[in-house]
Amino acid sequence: MSFICTPPTDYFASEAFLTLSTHIITAISMPVHVLGLYIILYKTPKAMSSVKYSFVNLHIWILIYDNSLGFLTIPYLLLPCMAGYTLGVLSYTGINEYYMVVLVMGSCANVLISIMAVFENRFDIICDFSWKRYWSKVRKGWLVTHYVLAILLFLPMKFMMPDPEAAKKKVFDALPCLTDKIRAVPVFILTEDWTYHIVALGSQLFIGLSEVGFFIDCTVFYIIRLLKSKRMSSATIKLQIKFLIALCIQMAVPGFLLVIPLIYSLFSITFDYYNQGFQNIVIALETTHGLLSTFTMIFIHHPYRVALFEMLPERV
Repeated sequence: MSFICTPPTDYFASEAFLTLSTHIITAISMPVHVLGLYIILYKTPKAMSSVKYSFVNLHIWILIYDNSLGFLTIPYLLLPCMAGYTLGVLSYTGINEYYMVVLVMGSCANVLISIMAVFENRFDIICDFSWKRYWSKVRKGWLVTHYVLAILLFLPMKFMMPDPEAAKKKVFDALPCLTDKIRAVPVFILTEDWTYHIVALGSQLFIGLSEVGFFIDCTVFYIIRLLKSKRMSSATIKLQIKFLIALCIQMAVPGFLLVIPLIYSLFSITFDYYNQGFQNIVIALETTHGLLSTFTMIFIHHPYRVALFEMLPERV
C-alpha cells in the first residue's frame, strides 16, 4: 500500500534544516531555562511558596523534554509510518532508538503529570471538602503511581517491534518517494500496528486532562462557596482567582505547542499523508515549547516579572 508521498527534496525536508533549527532553538532556550529555574528557586515570594517546588518539578521536566527532543535525539520521522532515525547526540553513542523513544515520550508524559501536580497542589491548599481528608492520605501515592505508569506503558512496545529488515522494506514500499539517502540510513521501525500505542498514549492524555479539569473545577467551586459564605475576604478570594487564572494561562499557552505534533500526527496517519518538510517544521516548533513555557511563567506572574526587570541593566 502506497501513501500520499511528497518527495523530500526541498530544504525544509532536509536533515540540515532540522538539525540547524533545533540547535539554534536549543542554544537560545538553555540560558532561558537556567534563568527560569534561578527565578523560581531564588525569587519566588513567600506568597507563592506553596507552588515553588511544583514549579521546579515542572520546569525540570520541561527542560528534560526539550533537550531530549531538540538536542539528544532530534527525530527525523517518516510519518505516517512509525519509523525514522535520529540526528541528535545520542545517535552517535550506539544507544538503541527504542530507549530514545522512551526518553522523549516519557519526559513528555512527565510534563503532563507535572502540570497535573501543579493544579492538584492548588486544590490541596485551597479546598477543604469533607472528603478531602481521604485524598490527603493517598495524594503522594497517586502522583508516584502516575510517574511509574508513564514509564511502564512503554515496556510492551519493546516486544512489539517488528523484524527490522522486513519492516524497512514495507516502509520503503509504502513511501516510494523517499530519496536514496534516506533509504541508505538505518531506519528504525517502532511498530507496524499502531493500536496499542494510540490507545495507551491517548488514554494517558485523556486521563491526565480529565484530572486537570477535575482539580480546576473543584478549586473554582470551592472558591465560589467561600465567596458566598464570606468565610474569606473578597480581596483574598480575588487574589486566589487571579492566581488560578494565571496558572491556567501559564499551562495552556505552551500546552498548545504540545498539541501541534499530535494534531499533525493524527492527520498524517488518518489520511496516509507523508510530507517530510511539514514533519520537520512540526518538530522544530515543538522544541520551542520550553522557551515559550518559561517566558509565559515569568511574564504571567508579577513577582517573577519584577525579578526579571530588576536583573536587567538600567538604561544609561
